[in-house]
Amino acid sequence: MITTNLQENGAEIQPVRPFNIKSLDQTPDFDFVKWKEKHTQPLALEIGAGAGWHSINWAKKHPKDAIITIERTKNKFLHFQSRLNNHQLPNIFPKNIDAHYWLPNNLAPNSIHSLFLLYPNPYPKEKQANKRWHRNSLFEFILKTLIPGGKIHLATNELFYAQEAHLYMTEFWKLAVFKKQVIHKDKDFTPRTHFEKKYWLNGETLYDFIFEKK
Repeated sequence: MITTNLQENGAEIQPVRPFNIKSLDQTPDFDFVKWKEKHTQPLALEIGAGAGWHSINWAKKHPKDAIITIERTKNKFLHFQSRLNNHQLPNIFPKNIDAHYWLPNNLAPNSIHSLFLLYPNPYPKEKQANKRWHRNSLFEFILKTLIPGGKIHLATNELFYAQEAHLYMTEFWKLAVFKKQVIHKDKDFTPRTHFEKKYWLNGETLYDFIFEKK
């Protein structure tokens, strides 16, 4: 069972800095504008896609839907592009960029139905806490891009991150818990990412959430 009351460990919800889009260069991605015209909306979005295992499989299973796939690390993105070249998947829009710069310039309110944050960097040091997605100022903007009833799929192998994310998602951001599960190695399970497969085979406990925008 996931313990979600972090106050038992002396932790409290801290303020999240308000998002300020005026501080960013608001230049649209014209390749994305053209791609978007060809696909049904709202769209799905994956941030931190790594080598793209999840996005590629998702696009195959949802050929009538489309997904934006963002990975900021160059080497991981090149691996993703190499794999993507072996598939005919026009319903994926891949982008090698930091989501903080790209999303505000290109996503409109109510334009995303599903967001995937699968094994994001947990930034375990407290001085880095504002980089965790649920404590990041960009998350305020991301929530506006979700349609009512839109889903956030979050998975982690870090218990502290699972606890804190659950607390912020439900208490600070006022999202509903649509699904919550703890996955052990003996559970019948199909990994979605390379990290998930590695953690699962190593016997680590995985924490998998789906949060819903009310």
